[in-house]
Amino acid sequence: FKAGEYPSLLPLRRSIQMIIDNMREHGGIYQMLSAIRDIEKQRSHSNTRVAVAIDAIGLGLFLGLPSMKVMDLALCGILGGLTKNNSPLESVTPIFSFSGLGESAVGLVLTIHDARDSKNGAQVGVLGNILMISEAYHELLNSYPEIPLPDLVKKMAKGEVEGLDQGVSQTFARYKGLYPIGSILELDRDLVVVMGHANNDKGKKRPIVSKM
Repeated sequence: FKAGEYPSLLPLRRSIQMIIDNMREHGGIYQMLSAIRDIEKQRSHSNTRVAVAIDAIGLGLFLGLPSMKVMDLALCGILGGLTKNNSPLESVTPIFSFSGLGESAVGLVLTIHDARDSKNGAQVGVLGNILMISEAYHELLNSYPEIPLPDLVKKMAKGEVEGLDQGVSQTFARYKGLYPIGSILELDRDLVVVMGHANNDKGKKRPIVSKM
């Protein structure tokens, strides 16, 4: 890019829309990828941001939000947030590194600020709560890679994670289910599987497992 020019947000929006469409129709593969953890290696900041966006999309779809709101959540998940820096100004700075936002920039900034306020105990709108709880979940995944996914979600739902609203956490737990996609389960001594799901012929999700 030439000096003073900003990259267009359009390619990112297109990529996000592909993810949204896939999650709406097929669901599980992106949540499974976002749940991958390595006990011996910390996830990068960029990988965490994408994972936050994926669960923000998933929870938004679960709650039946309009497509534009889901898109805004995904952009907030990737471009802003709480994980790397709690400074209100620095958390929204990446948004202004792109062209093509127009008036939507205001909504993104407000959602990121709402997520920060929600984590501090304030009552905020649904988008702020979705971004906050998705952030919090992936902070837990990064901080405790040895704890199984179902146990982390249960801790959130029971109000055992400091600073999280239990009602919001319980909504997130319903979205994740008893065994979240990407959970590794030992069915017996010789059979270890990973949890996924697929849509049946009526469009309803059903659990599936894949041998490891």
